[in-house]
Amino acid sequence: QPQSQEQHQAQGQPQAQGQSQPQPQPQSQSQPQPQPEQQAAPLVNGDENKTAVNTPQQPQKEEQKTTSDKSSKNEDRYIVEPIFSELQVMAFSELPDFCVARDIFLKYIFLTPTQKDKASEKAQSQAANDKGTVKEELKNEWKELFQKILIGEKQEEAKDEGNLKLTREELVNKITSNEDTKEMLSSLCEQFEINNANDLISLEKLFDILTTLIGINPKLLLDWVFENGYDHNSTKRFHNSFEIALAEQYSFQEKIVQQYPHFDALFLKHCNQIAEKLGFHSLQQLRPVHVRHVSPEEVQSDPTLRDLLNLKPYTPVEMLRLRFSAFQCLNAVIAQILPFVDLSNYETPSSLAHLLCIVGDNYIFTKVKTDFLQNVMDATCEPVEKKAVVRMNRMKLLNKMSTIGSLDFATESNFGFGYQQLSRVDNSQLRPPKPQGADPFVAFVLELIGQFVEGDTGPYRQYFSDVSSELQSPESYLFHLTPNGRKPQLDLMNKDKYIIRPSHPSLLLSATGDGSSGAVDADPKSGATEHDGDKQRVSEGLNIQSAKDSANLKEEQFGMFEFLGKLIGMCLRTGVKLNLSLPAFFWKPLVGISCGRKDLYEIDTALCKGLEEIWNYPTEKKNLFENEIKETFMTTLSDMTLVELKPNGSQIPVNFENRREYVSLVYQVRLNEHMPHIECIRRGIHKIVPIHVLSLFTWQELERLICGVPDVNIDLLRRHTIYDKDIDPDSDYIKWFWEILHSLSPENKRKFVRFTWAQERLPNDDEEFARLRLRFLIKPVMKSGTNVDQLLPKAHTCFFHLELPKYSNKEVMKERLLLAITETLSINADEPGRDDLNQDTQPEDEY
Repeated sequence: QPQSQEQHQAQGQPQAQGQSQPQPQPQSQSQPQPQPEQQAAPLVNGDENKTAVNTPQQPQKEEQKTTSDKSSKNEDRYIVEPIFSELQVMAFSELPDFCVARDIFLKYIFLTPTQKDKASEKAQSQAANDKGTVKEELKNEWKELFQKILIGEKQEEAKDEGNLKLTREELVNKITSNEDTKEMLSSLCEQFEINNANDLISLEKLFDILTTLIGINPKLLLDWVFENGYDHNSTKRFHNSFEIALAEQYSFQEKIVQQYPHFDALFLKHCNQIAEKLGFHSLQQLRPVHVRHVSPEEVQSDPTLRDLLNLKPYTPVEMLRLRFSAFQCLNAVIAQILPFVDLSNYETPSSLAHLLCIVGDNYIFTKVKTDFLQNVMDATCEPVEKKAVVRMNRMKLLNKMSTIGSLDFATESNFGFGYQQLSRVDNSQLRPPKPQGADPFVAFVLELIGQFVEGDTGPYRQYFSDVSSELQSPESYLFHLTPNGRKPQLDLMNKDKYIIRPSHPSLLLSATGDGSSGAVDADPKSGATEHDGDKQRVSEGLNIQSAKDSANLKEEQFGMFEFLGKLIGMCLRTGVKLNLSLPAFFWKPLVGISCGRKDLYEIDTALCKGLEEIWNYPTEKKNLFENEIKETFMTTLSDMTLVELKPNGSQIPVNFENRREYVSLVYQVRLNEHMPHIECIRRGIHKIVPIHVLSLFTWQELERLICGVPDVNIDLLRRHTIYDKDIDPDSDYIKWFWEILHSLSPENKRKFVRFTWAQERLPNDDEEFARLRLRFLIKPVMKSGTNVDQLLPKAHTCFFHLELPKYSNKEVMKERLLLAITETLSINADEPGRDDLNQDTQPEDEY
C-alpha cells in the first residue's frame, strides 16, 4: 500500500528533518481532529479506486506537548513523532557516523517520550563506542538497499565491471521530479567527477553521492526510500502493482499455506498479540508495517507459535505483511456483506454462511464479529416499562447452608430461584436495549429480602457470580468435574474443568440408597464400575443414533439447561460474565463444531488410552484377547451412568473380531452424550440472542465473550480509572494502591474485582469497557475524628466505586485491603449509609 508523506508519518514511518529545520513541525496550528473509524486507502500504487483497509489514522501530537504532560494518556504511546533536535544533529551533521545514528534513531522511534529521553543519551554513547563494526554492517545494508531500488533485485546481472547500468540522468530522474532538486543532484554528481548526463555510475560513487545527499537533504532520500516500497528496516512494504502482489500471494499460498493448513490461524494469532502489545483494540487498526516474524521469546511463552518460527526462513516479512493486508481487505468486505448473509444455513456446505462460519471463521477478525453481534442485539432488543423481578432471601439460604451443609439445587439456590421465577416471564422482557445515560444495564431486577442494597447493577452482577459458583458445586444438576479431575494423583489435562452432567442426579444414587453421588472411578480399560451389578443404573437400550436420548432425562433438567442458555444470552446482551471453567468439549458444539477424539482425550484420558489399546490389540496375541479384555457392549458416561451400546449389549461380549466396532460405539456415545443438553442451551440462547450469529465465532472467542479473561489485567483497569476531585492521582497513597494491586496473587486480584464490582473478571478489553460505559472511581473517606489506619476500604458494587482511606504507609494499606477483599463474601450492606441515601453524590454519568 503506497502512502502519501502524511500517511507514512501516521503509519509508523520516520520523517527525518534537515539541519535547517531541527524542530518537529506539526501538521497544522489547530488542534488535530479525530479521524473517522472507517477510512479507505489505496491498495496498490497507481490504483486509486481499489478500497483497502478500515484503518483509522493516528492523531498527530501537538508541538507544545512535553514528556511531562500529565494529560498524556496511553492512547498516544505508540504515535510516531519527528525526532528530537539533538538526535538530528548526531544523525545528519557528522556524515561518517550516519549509519550508526540512523539505526539507533529508527529503532527507538516507537518508544514512549520518557523512554526516548533515556534512549537519546544511550544512543550517543553507543554511537561513540560501536561505530566501527556496526557502521560497516549498516553501510553495506544501505548500499544493498540503494541497489535494490535503482537496479532491482537481480543485482548481479546489472553489474558491468563495477559499473551500474545507470546513468547520471537516470539516477536524478529516479530520485526526484522537482527541477530545483534535480539541479542540486546534478551538481552533486559533478563533485564526484560524473560530469555528463550519460556517464555510468559505479557502485562506490553511487553510495558516496547518496550518503552525501543525506547530509544535505535527508528527508528527500528517506521519502524516496519509502516511495519505492521499503520501510525503515529496508524491507519491502508494498508492491507497485496489483498484479504483482496477487501473483506473489498465489505463490505464497501454494508454497506455505497449502502445505501448512494451520499457518493462517497461527499467523493471525501472532498478529493479535502484536496488536495487544502496541495498544491497538483490533487487527483493523494494526498497520502492515507493524507485522514481523515471531521471536524465540514469544514462542517460549506460547509454544503453539513454534511452527511460525520454524517457517521463518521461507516466509519473508514482506510476504507476511502482504498477506496481512489481504486479510484486512477481506474483513472490510465481510463487514459490509454480513447483514445480507443467512447464517441459519451455515451447515449447508454450498452456502456462503458455511464458507464464513465453518471454513473462514479463523480469518474473520474478532471485532468484525462482535460489531455485527452488537448490531444484531440492538435490532432485536425489546424496551419494557417495568423489568422482571427475581425475589430471594439470601440470608435465609446462608443460614440453612451453615446448619445443614447443603441445599437443594433446584429449589434452594440462586440458579433455582431464577429458574422458577424467570421461566414465567415473557422472553422479550429479558432482551433489554442499551440504556441511556447512567441507567443500569440489567435484564432483570434482583430483590434481596432482608438486605439493603442500593442500585440494581451490583446485585445483578453478584447473582451471576453466585450462579457460577453453584453450577460448579457438587450439588449442581447441570455440571460435574471432568473424569480427569477425579484422578488427582495423575498429571492430566483439564483437571479443574467441568462438563455437562449427562444424566439427572436421581440416576446417580448409590446402591446403598444413601443419596450420595455415584461418581465412582472405573478401570481405564473397562466399562465396569464398583456398581456394575446394579442394573437400576443401566439406561435400557440407549442407542445414540435413535434420537431417544432426551427421553432418558427428566423434563426438569432440560428446563434448567434451557434456562442456562437464557442466562448466557443475558450475559452477551448486558456484559456480565459467568465465571465458568469449561473445556472445548462444551464450547465447540455451541458454535456448531463437532467434538473429536482429541477433545474427549482432554477430559477423559484414561478412557481414550484404554480404547486405543483395544483398537490396536496385536493380531499375534489374538488368542489372549478374551482372557485380558473382559468387556461387553456397555460403557459408562462421564458421570458414571452405565449405558448399553446396542440393544441387549450387556449380553454381547467383546471379542477380537468385534473389538473395533465396540471402540467406535464407545467413542460415538461419549462424544454425543451431552448433545441433547447442548441443544437445550442453544434453544435458551436463541430466545435472548439469535443463535446463528454465534456460529461466526470460534469456540475460544465465545468462551471469552461469556466468561471473560481469568487473569485480571491491572493495567487495563488503571486505564479506565477516574479519581474524585479531592484525590491527587500522583499522590503517594494512590501510587501505593496500584503497586499493591500489581503485587497481589491472581486469586487475590480476582477477589479485589469481586469486592469492588461483584464479578471476578473484568471486561475483556478497552473496547468492552467503552461499550459498557464503565469507569472505576476511587473516592476518599469522609470521616473525621477517626484513626484512618483502623478503617477498611468500602466498595459500592453498583457503581464500581471504591472508598480508599488515606493510610499512613503502604504496609498498612496492603494489610487493610487484603482483609477487606478476603473477609467480604459478597454484597452484605444491612443499612443505608450517607452516600447510599444521597444520590447526588454518585457521579453515575462519568465516562
